[in-house]
Amino acid sequence: MTIPNTVVGLLFVLVAVLPGAAYTWAFEREAGAYGITLADRTFRLIAASVVFHLAFAWAEYAGYRLLYHGSLPEFVQFALAWCTALALFTVPAFVGTRVGRLYTNRSRARAGGWIRRTLGSEREDRLLRAVVGRDPAPRAWDDLFVKRPTFYIRVRTVDEIWLAGIFAASSYAGGYPQETDLLLEEAWEVDQGDGHLGDRGLGYALYIPATRIAWLEILPAHVEPQV
Repeated sequence: MTIPNTVVGLLFVLVAVLPGAAYTWAFEREAGAYGITLADRTFRLIAASVVFHLAFAWAEYAGYRLLYHGSLPEFVQFALAWCTALALFTVPAFVGTRVGRLYTNRSRARAGGWIRRTLGSEREDRLLRAVVGRDPAPRAWDDLFVKRPTFYIRVRTVDEIWLAGIFAASSYAGGYPQETDLLLEEAWEVDQGDGHLGDRGLGYALYIPATRIAWLEILPAHVEPQV
C-alpha cells in the first residue's frame, strides 16, 4: 500500500475510513476502555467502515454520478459533497453512541431506552456479542453485575461495619476501569452484632464507596453470616 500523494487520494482515504472512525470514537466515548484493545479498535474501525459503505453504496454511487457526470452548478455539487460527508460522519457516530450506551448500561435494567425494550435481554446479548465481540469481563466484579441481576448484598466495611441492601433495577455497580463502588436501591436492616439481615427495608438508597468495601456477599434474604 502506498501513501497517497495527491489531495484527491488523501480525500479518498479519509472518506473510506471516516464512517468506521466516527463509529469507533463514538462507541469508545460511551463504553470507555473495557474491551478496547488495539486489535479491537482496528478491527471495529475497518469493519464498521465496510458495513456503512455497503449501506450507503447506492447513495454514494448516485452522488458520484451527479458530481462527475452531471451538469449541476458548482454550489449544488458542493452542497451534495457536504451532505454526503455529513451523513458518513453523523450516522455512524449516532449508531456508535447508541451501541456504546447500550453496552455501558448493560448492568442497569432500566437504562438503554427503547432499544432495550424492543430487543429484550436475549436478543440484546446476541447483538452486543456480534457487534462488540465476546470479551471476558476484566474483573470478577464486572462479571458478577454484567447480567443485571437482582439479589441481596451484604458488605463488611474496612472499619468492620455491616451494610446491606437490595441490588435490582435502579441499582448501579461501578465497572471497569472505574472504581468498584455500589449504589443499592434500598438499604436493608442488618444486625451490627452478627450481620444477620432483618425483616425490612429502610426506605432509602445506600451508596458504598469502593474504598470502604472489605468483602461482599451475594445472598438470599435472612441468612446467617459465614464468619
